[in-house]
Amino acid sequence: MSIEQKKPKLFLEKYNKIAILITLTFFIICAYVSFVYHDVFYESDAVWFWFFGEQLVQEGPSNVESFDTPPGGPLLWVFLNSFFNDGFFTVKFVSVLSATGIIFLSYHIIKNLFNPRIALVGQLLFVFCPRFDFLSVSALNELLPVFLIFLSIYLVTKKILSKYDAILIGVLLGLSFLIRYQAALIILGISIMILIRNKEISKNILLIVLIIVSFVIIITPLLMFNYNSYGSLLDSNSNLYAASAIHFHTPEYLSQIQNYVAERSSNSWIFIDFELFLKNYFYNLLYHNPSKLFNFNNMDNLSIIPIIPFIGFVSMVCGLVYVLKPKLNKRIIIWMFSSSLLTFLLITIFGELQIHFFAIFLVPIVILTLLQIKKIDQKFLTLIILPTVFFVIISIIPLYRSYHLLPILIFIVALNSVFLVEVLPKAISKIKSTAFKNKSIFVISFITIILLTNFVFSYKLTYDSLNNIPYEGLENSIQQFLIEPFPVKKTNDVLEISKILSLEPDIENSYVMGDYSNMPIAYYSGSKFILTDFTEGNENDSINSFILRENWSDYEIYLSNNKSKPLDRNNHNNPIPDYIIYSSPIQPPDPIWNIAESRNPIIDILSDPTEELIPKNFEAIYMSGDAKIIVYKIHHNEN
Repeated sequence: MSIEQKKPKLFLEKYNKIAILITLTFFIICAYVSFVYHDVFYESDAVWFWFFGEQLVQEGPSNVESFDTPPGGPLLWVFLNSFFNDGFFTVKFVSVLSATGIIFLSYHIIKNLFNPRIALVGQLLFVFCPRFDFLSVSALNELLPVFLIFLSIYLVTKKILSKYDAILIGVLLGLSFLIRYQAALIILGISIMILIRNKEISKNILLIVLIIVSFVIIITPLLMFNYNSYGSLLDSNSNLYAASAIHFHTPEYLSQIQNYVAERSSNSWIFIDFELFLKNYFYNLLYHNPSKLFNFNNMDNLSIIPIIPFIGFVSMVCGLVYVLKPKLNKRIIIWMFSSSLLTFLLITIFGELQIHFFAIFLVPIVILTLLQIKKIDQKFLTLIILPTVFFVIISIIPLYRSYHLLPILIFIVALNSVFLVEVLPKAISKIKSTAFKNKSIFVISFITIILLTNFVFSYKLTYDSLNNIPYEGLENSIQQFLIEPFPVKKTNDVLEISKILSLEPDIENSYVMGDYSNMPIAYYSGSKFILTDFTEGNENDSINSFILRENWSDYEIYLSNNKSKPLDRNNHNNPIPDYIIYSSPIQPPDPIWNIAESRNPIIDILSDPTEELIPKNFEAIYMSGDAKIIVYKIHHNEN
């Protein structure tokens, strides 16, 4: 072997070893935070999934329902818990291992597309992504399906896609689908990409058929389970998300959607008012959901620098243009300029500039990509087709958390890495200034600043989330960090309340009423649970009529039943609370739930245990230090 042949091999081995070292370091830190520091099960979503899985195993499917998630994840947790005998540990164990696998795969996926140096920077961007770090130490149901999706993307981005690879891709996406439905969008994107990647149509169709067939085989048990149990292939309520989170609506429109939800209607909210649906869709596509990637107005985002608006989009576009390598001739310039101008005019006439402005920049990029699509290397089609298909379809709904876009983050990170490793140094070399004399030092310093900034953000986000500290603006967060970078961990109300309740007689048969954030209390105390948002009923309610749900709508009863413990799909239990947990409203409220009603005014009297209007059979048995949480015991025999 010649010296020239040895150098690339040594070069590759060097970067591969660094990537493994980064992965191991991430695992150690992630495991420490998750298993040592994160000591309280505060993630209500995961607690609910846990209750769902346990009830499904113990009682069967007849009285359980999952709004938008298959039972695969909860059932896997219950199965693994038979070995660990600790539900909290089980969920975190899956999260940490999945996160570590994603970090490892991020390097190899980007290396398949570019070179090891770009892949290494991309891996570091993933390691220091605040939202990803937060998920990695959290007990949630999100990362395992993403890990399976990343495995399939790794196979797709290999130089040669074999028949066995195609079968394995279908299997992996099928397993991911059993946990989260988003894998269906990935399989659609992969199929389109394979179909148009070259002129070998018959071979490409065969690969697509193998992927789809293996995918269907894997998900068939789920489909049959749903059909035999509930009479439908997918036991999901697609109207629920719209009822909870659409931006534009009328009272009549919203009421009809809520009726669909409560009735489990097969009719879709999309066709109630198609014009209003389109208005919401383009709001999601061009404003709300892109903000989750690039921070237009939201700190919950996956941008390369999440605290600086728009910058992630600029660097991504620069990386994309570098990959496309267009010859900016007169024809291309005219196409891009005219498309941008036409988009601006259309927005001015038919849309709203403050909402649809993103299209002015996005449309020319789409035009440029289409003009170059036949000229680019086919391996880069994955970079373009998969995220585009995923994003266009998922924008039917407004995403309430940025990490719902994790399956396509690898492509955003890859293009940002291209910008940092290839575009930025070349741009600096053209600047004739002593400040940029050593471009390597400048680029390394720039990347280091990005990583350090994200590390601080990640630390602050994780600490605040684990301690239930509300976000009060970037300036306040920075001030808090500078004043007390390593604050003392506060007393946890969940554990305090759970300890008190666990000592109450017959607690395992008693119902605790509270909002969604209080669900972990049912996990620790062993009690039953009734969900309330404190918005249900009407202003003429008494406290007793409220807790008995006398004036709650069918939609409100439906939500409560299916997010309670035990789940009550058929509305048979008619639970009566023995305890109620009053929680002060979150300030500021989560902006995604923008159509939620204001709190029922009767609830306000519970904020002060000395209030005379509180029924005599309500006894305050716990009050947090700041009086934001008060627990009342209800003595029914004294009513």
